[in-house]
Amino acid sequence: MVAMKTSRAVFVAAVAALGVVVLVSVGGATAGALDDDTEGDTAENASLGVQTGSFMQASSASTESAVIEGMFDAEYDRAEDSSAVLDRRAAELEDRIHGLEQRKAALEERDDDDVVAAIRMSRIATEIHSIDREVEHSAERAEQAGHAGAPFDELSAGVDELRGPEVAAAAGATPGGPPMDELGPPNAVPGGSDDTGPPAGDEQSDRTGPSDPAQPDDDGDDDQTRVGAPNSDTASSGQ
Repeated sequence: MVAMKTSRAVFVAAVAALGVVVLVSVGGATAGALDDDTEGDTAENASLGVQTGSFMQASSASTESAVIEGMFDAEYDRAEDSSAVLDRRAAELEDRIHGLEQRKAALEERDDDDVVAAIRMSRIATEIHSIDREVEHSAERAEQAGHAGAPFDELSAGVDELRGPEVAAAAGATPGGPPMDELGPPNAVPGGSDDTGPPAGDEQSDRTGPSDPAQPDDDGDDDQTRVGAPNSDTASSGQ
C-alpha cells in the first residue's frame, strides 16, 4: 500500500511538472508574439496559444484523474477492509476539492486578459469535471459495499459549489474540454433577452394606446362640429 501511494505521488508530481512546463512555454511564446508581431497577428497568436495551452492542461488533468481513479479501484478491490479504503478516498477527495476552491478563487482575481490565468482556469474546469466523476464513482462503490450516504453526498455538494460562469466559459474555450452545461451557466450576454425590454413597437403602443377618431382635439373642438352641416344662420340666409 505504501508503494502504491508512493507511485501515485510520483506520477502526479510528474504530471504537474509537465503542466508547469506547458504554462511556461505557452506564456513565453505569447509574450514573444506580443513583442514581435503586429496587433492583428498578436491577437491571433495569443488566441492560438491559449487554445493550445488549455488543451494540454486539460489533457494533463484528465489523465491524472483517470490514473488516481484506477489506483483507487485497484486498492479497493484488493482491500479486506473496504470501509477504510472509502474513508481514505473521501478524505483525499475533500482535500482536492478544497485545493480547487482556493486556486479558483485566486484566478478569479486576475485580469481578464491574463493568458496564463486563462490556461490555468481551463485546467481547473477539467479538474472539477473529473473530480465530479470520481466522487460519483466512489459513491457507487460505497453503495455496493453498503456504505452509501455521507461523506460522498457532502463531497458532491462541494463540487457543485465550484461550478460557475467563469468555469463554464473556460471549458467552452478549451478544445475537447468538458461540456459547458455541466460546469455552470454561461456568461450572460450583454443586451440579451434578459437585458432588453419589450420591442419598440409594443412600448410605443402601450404609451399612446389605439387611435380614436372620436376623441376631441387639443383645442377642445370636435372634428364632427367643424366638418358637419352648416349652422342655422347660414341656412336661413340662403333662403
